Amino acid sequence: MKAILGIMDNCEACRLSKNIDDFRLLYSGNYWQLELNPDQQYLGKSVMTLKRHASNLASLTSQEGAEFWEIVKWFETAVTDAFQPTHFNWSCLMNDSAGAGTPMHVHWHAIPRYRDQREVTGALFVDQRWPKSARDLEPNKPGREVMRAIQVKIQMTPAKLVVY
Repeated sequence: MKAILGIMDNCEACRLSKNIDDFRLLYSGNYWQLELNPDQQYLGKSVMTLKRHASNLASLTSQEGAEFWEIVKWFETAVTDAFQPTHFNWSCLMNDSAGAGTPMHVHWHAIPRYRDQREVTGALFVDQRWPKSARDLEPNKPGREVMRAIQVKIQMTPAKLVVY
């Protein structure tokens, strides 16, 4: 895994992004890192984090923006190939940091949504809020084996990713 650049000591996203378990990391590019969220309330739920500390979208470079969109295309294609979600929600809210008065860090939540349940190595995934908006429910934190299976299914799809 590539190191996160420009770490800010009191930024929670900087801290969390530099200590990702290998079985959660989906992609590490020049500017962004994509990892499975440990809470899989929505199968394939992931977080894409900018590798340098930046607090707003306006500060992104053209290269960072271009890589972001290539990863979005790859992720949606790969997850569709792996699990056939009904559609995707994407959010860049940063409300928790703003409310807590801590540094905000540009990151996106990728949330595949499912009309019907899915199964991965015996673990069932049910989108309990379908078709309403994705919101936190009771945590669904599968073990390392299921997380590795989700990672492998996403990474092994034929989706192509353009690297910058």
